[in-house]
Amino acid sequence: MLEYKDQVQEKIISFKNGGDKFLGESFAGLIEKSYNEISEKIDIIIPIPINPNRKKERGFNQSEILCMDLLETGLVDTDIVIRTKDTPHQTGLGRENRISNLESAFEVVNK
Repeated sequence: MLEYKDQVQEKIISFKNGGDKFLGESFAGLIEKSYNEISEKIDIIIPIPINPNRKKERGFNQSEILCMDLLETGLVDTDIVIRTKDTPHQTGLGRENRISNLESAFEVVNK
């Protein structure tokens, strides 16, 4: 288990905003290892879609990268939720503003 502080926080930010895709692949491996160690049943994992412009800037969707090692489990589905609204970056926003920023930003299209 990793704690979001110090070097871990730096690496996550570097992965997400610095284009260090290889870091996401390492984090994906840690997620897969954690998944294999838990006993709770997981029904589905849905990578949250990002705005196409942001995906073009980054070159990838970070949540898809984090799920890639779990694709073979059949739990990951990228066709359930779509982004319906472009939203400002969440960086620097508090909890309440993050929540309101994402209101009406997604739609379930494949129930």
